[in-house]
Amino acid sequence: MYREGSVVRAVDSDGRNDRVVIDIPTQMSRFLVDRSFLVGTWASPAPNGSQLALVVSNVENHDALSRGEQPEFDIYLLDLTTGEVQLLAEDGVKPVWSPDGSRIAYRSTFTQGMWIVDVATGHGYEAFSVGYPETEYQADWFTWSPDGRRIAVVKDWSGFANSGGVWLVNAVGGGEAVEIVAMEMNASNLAWSPTGDRILFLSSVGEHITPETPENLWIVEVGNGDQRQLTSNIGVYGGQPIWLSEGDTIIFSGANLLEGGTNPYDIWMIDSSGNRISRLTSDADVDLDPSLLPDDIRILFLKQDNGIWEINLVDGSQRKVTQQRDSYVITRHP
Repeated sequence: MYREGSVVRAVDSDGRNDRVVIDIPTQMSRFLVDRSFLVGTWASPAPNGSQLALVVSNVENHDALSRGEQPEFDIYLLDLTTGEVQLLAEDGVKPVWSPDGSRIAYRSTFTQGMWIVDVATGHGYEAFSVGYPETEYQADWFTWSPDGRRIAVVKDWSGFANSGGVWLVNAVGGGEAVEIVAMEMNASNLAWSPTGDRILFLSSVGEHITPETPENLWIVEVGNGDQRQLTSNIGVYGGQPIWLSEGDTIIFSGANLLEGGTNPYDIWMIDSSGNRISRLTSDADVDLDPSLLPDDIRILFLKQDNGIWEINLVDGSQRKVTQQRDSYVITRHP
């Protein structure tokens, strides 16, 4: 699924059957959250493909705000079978589904902490507080453990520095959160491994020989907090890195800073030891935002100004899926 302004559209993985899913302004008198608000994703699909969590705002973009006015953000659930839309959480952004689809973690724009809401009942509670407004900290980059019992969350320095330390939060049974990556690591973009024992993150800390300071891939061991750097001299700037389901391979978008020049972003593959790395795309296009298709052998990615493309990890073949040029999410047919 992808967006055209505040209209959500869908296209099948073969590039056919492009259609409108929902026109937000017409149906809800609201707008899909705009990038100018810097609050992350506009949509998050349920694991089984039955629903879409949408982040909507009361104004179209930052320029539409009156002097001194603050935007309002809410999370709605869209049933992809019936088309029904219902409010799930007021003052919420950055929704992330639990693996079983029963709960959603999100950031409250009122407390800046991480909340968990039950999808069926709508009951929510703050699972990770950041002490706002006495501090400028924010909760960010949520990722669930595969069993849904814990969530890793970044405690950002502030809304202007969306990186910081990594904490483990119990999503079942409560208890104190535990810091496993220090604030000084400036971590972001968390991704829990499918095997449950490691968490991937990005950090500007690390060894490199380039004049620029790249965002590097790191891994932290959940059990003991040991950390290791996977990449250097590659700026991992092009979206959220992802794991393959076997739990040992990572796909990411990045620019090889050793090559100089314009440093186009390409799609890369690296194993979790950091010893084997390969470049999956290599051209003048800017390749961003890789996502794994359900068959685990195809990757979708966005070629800036050239649509959504697919690459086959078995034979390396590429094909264009659709010409749309904005952000997208993958859903399974319910």
